[in-house]
Amino acid sequence: MKLKQPYIIAFLVSILLFGIFIILPAQWFVPPHIANQLPKYQVSTDSDMLKGQYVQEAMIKDPHYYPVYGSSELNKEDPFQPAILLKGHTKNLFYVGTGGSTDLIQLMTLGAQYDHLKNKKMTVIVSPQWFTRHGLTEENYQGRASQLQINSIFNNPNISNDIKTRLAKRLLHFKDNKQNDFLKQFAQSHEAQGHFLNPLYANHLEKMEALKSYLPFHHQGKLPRLFDKSQKQPLNWKALDKEAHQYGAHHSQSNPYQIKDEYWKKLKHKKSVSRDHEFHLKSVEYDDLSLLVDTLNAAGADVQYVLIPVNGKWYDHINLPRDRRIAVNEKIVKTIEDHHGHVVDLSRRDYESYYMSDAVHIGWRGWVEVTQHIKQHIDQ
Repeated sequence: MKLKQPYIIAFLVSILLFGIFIILPAQWFVPPHIANQLPKYQVSTDSDMLKGQYVQEAMIKDPHYYPVYGSSELNKEDPFQPAILLKGHTKNLFYVGTGGSTDLIQLMTLGAQYDHLKNKKMTVIVSPQWFTRHGLTEENYQGRASQLQINSIFNNPNISNDIKTRLAKRLLHFKDNKQNDFLKQFAQSHEAQGHFLNPLYANHLEKMEALKSYLPFHHQGKLPRLFDKSQKQPLNWKALDKEAHQYGAHHSQSNPYQIKDEYWKKLKHKKSVSRDHEFHLKSVEYDDLSLLVDTLNAAGADVQYVLIPVNGKWYDHINLPRDRRIAVNEKIVKTIEDHHGHVVDLSRRDYESYYMSDAVHIGWRGWVEVTQHIKQHIDQ
């Protein structure tokens, strides 16, 4: 019997600790020094940060940070990235987004911070290739959407039922949500009893997220390393544009489309390339964009939307004509402006030399111009 006592005591202690873990609120597990961790996340676009709330909340609340929301362009190793060019000159830029982070994902990310967005300046980059027939793919939804962020939106009494209803209807398009009774009720009745997530399960997820903040963080990708090595440099826009032109010319000598050589090596071996699924006037992405703009307006955020171009020469080559692209770009701008958003339209730069670093990603001279607009917005 004596031999069993230590095991019984250990079992009871573990039950007690588990009970305490369940009962204590998630906020008790958030590191008190989380704001000090922000510099290491500036350009990391780490998946835990993208789906998390505590790091982003600390960033949004910090007046020294200016967030830039976008997708895969924010992951590209480029010496003319805005975070690098503006380093040491103004507020710290903080990148939020990765491949597949389209308007609906940005809505979830920002909607979860709704109560902290008033007067917060930011740039949201909009890519025209998002506007496909079906918008956000099932795969990208599953990989990018955060249940906690969605839950925060529906639990927030300050967010209007109109926004919640539109979001509920949209979320029901995805397989994971088709049988969600809470979303169905909200979509039909403009209100619902209960929660998107069971409160105990939500509390558990919040605690697990908070505990991850204690784990050591290691940079992933080349951009964070490039950013760490970069130093403050003079902000002479003409000189930077010239430097970017020279850099782009040097790094895209293998093809007539001014696509960087590294990317072209992979692209030229493909037997056929089609992007016919992009640039559609009928796309649910316009609804996602309007919902994003409406949500940020309601929150009182100070947002600059930047519509970036694609590589015009390449898109002509793969037979996706400019008139079709122009019509979509014009509808994107109209959607933002009709919902009282301010947009910087760079879509007509699609034939500018060394403005894009590959088929769809802005780079080099393009980043220099985007950086100018970000700097102007910060200084306003």
